[in-house]
Amino acid sequence: MSNFSRKAAMGVAAVLAAASTAAITAGAAHAAPAAQAAPAARVVVAAPAASSAAVSPALVANPMMMAWPLVVQGNRGERVVAVQSLLNARGYRLAVDGVFGPATANAVRRFQAAVHIPADGRVGNMTWPRLIVQVQRGNSGWAVRAVQHNLRYAYGYGIAVDGIFGPATQGAVRGFQARYHIGVDGIVGPVTWNTLVTHEG
Repeated sequence: MSNFSRKAAMGVAAVLAAASTAAITAGAAHAAPAAQAAPAARVVVAAPAASSAAVSPALVANPMMMAWPLVVQGNRGERVVAVQSLLNARGYRLAVDGVFGPATANAVRRFQAAVHIPADGRVGNMTWPRLIVQVQRGNSGWAVRAVQHNLRYAYGYGIAVDGIFGPATQGAVRGFQARYHIGVDGIVGPVTWNTLVTHEG
């Protein structure tokens, strides 16, 4: 084989090797699991606590596809506390009393109008995904209080409701996630919010 032929063959081999490496790298990037910071989720419709059904890839990409509980005027309880606290996290000034009265309904309608969805005052599948706020260790404020209140009073975790996402809150979140088989990362994103407000009873 001539010198020229050898060089040409080596050049082709180098190009093929580079293309193969790029394809492997791209495949690995696509295969990497998404963090919960992305809108990761699964449908939770009153499933038993021991359920460990696989998460649909489509649902992992879109919290709008999850089934959320409907909360309306006249309701009481932890879901209402979550709604009121999350509205306060977005600048509303509601009494967080767990009672869905006219003031809460009016704030919900104002929020819905602001995010361009039907302003019916009902918190369901269209409103929850826009209302929730992802929180994790180091965060503070009303959204953290909502998580803490639900974990303490709906699920029995002995944590303070102080609005500070510290190690105790992170530990409770991780315990809750393990209990419901939803991916234990200590971050309260869409899937954890959905499970919190769906299973509280």
